[in-house]
Amino acid sequence: MLDCRFCGACCAFSRFWPVLRPSDRLGEGGIPPELTTAEGARMLCEGDRCVALQGTLGDRVSCAIYANRPEACQSFSPGGRACHLARQEVGLEVRAFGRREAF
Repeated sequence: MLDCRFCGACCAFSRFWPVLRPSDRLGEGGIPPELTTAEGARMLCEGDRCVALQGTLGDRVSCAIYANRPEACQSFSPGGRACHLARQEVGLEVRAFGRREAF
């Protein structure tokens, strides 16, 4: 099992992800509108990195809106194919609970 707190690749591999779904709560008690694109269709990104991602990729990261993160983020599978592809895209090696393993 991979430890996501040392990665962040899933939040930094594409400025077009995640796309927000109708079930994602925006506004008070949900995702702050200032963290979404003007049309509210996606999370706002700086480059390819979601603005809610805090910390340094590959070292220590967290999500500023973890409790209210989009459904796409909630359903992302740590260690799955998309996870490994995101890690490869951003140039991170796989770190499984403190051990580093080449991808």
